[in-house]
Amino acid sequence: MTERFRKQLARSASADAPLLACGVVGGDPYLEALPELLGALVRGGADVVEVINPTSDAAYHGTVIQRACQRALREPFALHELLEQIRRWRDEDPTTPLLLSSYYNQFLAPGLERACSAMVDAGVDAVSIVDLPWREAEHARGYIKDAGMLHIPVMAPTTPDARASEILASAKEGAVIWAGHVGGDVSDRAQALERLIDQCALGATTSVLASLHVSTPAEARAVAMACHGVLVASSVVWLVEGKGADLDERLTSFVESLRQALDA
Repeated sequence: MTERFRKQLARSASADAPLLACGVVGGDPYLEALPELLGALVRGGADVVEVINPTSDAAYHGTVIQRACQRALREPFALHELLEQIRRWRDEDPTTPLLLSSYYNQFLAPGLERACSAMVDAGVDAVSIVDLPWREAEHARGYIKDAGMLHIPVMAPTTPDARASEILASAKEGAVIWAGHVGGDVSDRAQALERLIDQCALGATTSVLASLHVSTPAEARAVAMACHGVLVASSVVWLVEGKGADLDERLTSFVESLRQALDA
């Protein structure tokens, strides 16, 4: 499973093309819509798709994703039901890497070993546990790695340089998510980008995907110029929130505009 993700990172690096990752919340607007939403993102040009496993207390995400989690959980579902929808999509798309983002308690309920095995069976390539600090994640990382997936850590702008170097070094064969909205609000985008550039320099061989509330193609290009790629979730989820009969087309069109800006 790690090979799909690593090959995509290598392709982006060799082509000198910023990587575009786009995410949705599983279960929003309803669980069975997930395969179609992921397909729309891939058609638009997403290199990696992210599925956020919803929780009732998504404290590490912004208000758009928090609202999506609340909508998704109006009809609660278990991890294995979410994975079944991922498996449906994977049957149609055997090549696009998929990142599953979650809070730690979502994996503890079924048990780490059982959860990791089920994720691999469904076609998940990488896992990010957004509320698990790096130095407390060794136990979970072991299960994820043994199952054949990548662990993708989340790093905040407030991470000290020494800790950032440690995280980047340990993830040199995968990627790190640099979340500008974690660890305090970043109101000055220029300051955030400067910090992003500084921290990317600490791990030159590690791919860094920046999540900075990108909502326009110009913002996507500005962020990608400071690192290796962008992770766009809130703006995608906001479109899902609006729904409409042409949702798939609007998602594809939005992702296409991001892709074109990154390739320009």
